[in-house]
Amino acid sequence: RIFLLICFLLHISMAILLSKNNKLSRPIGYDAVYTISTFASSTMLISGSTVLLFFMFHISHLTLGYIYPNVYLLKDSFGRHDVYSMTILSFQHIWISILYIIAQMFIGMHILHGFYSAIQTFGLTSYKYIKLTKIIGNILALSIFICYSSIPISVLLGIIKI
Repeated sequence: RIFLLICFLLHISMAILLSKNNKLSRPIGYDAVYTISTFASSTMLISGSTVLLFFMFHISHLTLGYIYPNVYLLKDSFGRHDVYSMTILSFQHIWISILYIIAQMFIGMHILHGFYSAIQTFGLTSYKYIKLTKIIGNILALSIFICYSSIPISVLLGIIKI
């Protein structure tokens, strides 16, 4: 968890630094702006901010137990936090499930653009492979959205139970 937190904070720091350097490299704006950008690329700040807020909510919810503390206190037969029951009982509240599903949509959009940008940054794109790179990015982002959204949806539909 500490390693993931460090990576998360480094990611945020590098994004802020990159944005600052981009603005400093061209202090005077263009007269006319013609961009060919995707929805995911033009909403990186929004999706990144939403992911940060979701991260804080998620940690408060399942790691610190500030949201539904009675569920947080559940223990399994080994005396550990009963994460399975915590998850199922939490996702039975529709607002929590909707929040998690919306967050997964933003995470997917963020990853969609991030994947393509990372490939491009490392010089691994060429005209020949641009479509393939975009297809892989789309599959990756959609897979993450579907897999992680399937948990709250399955709980709400009664497929996953305690």
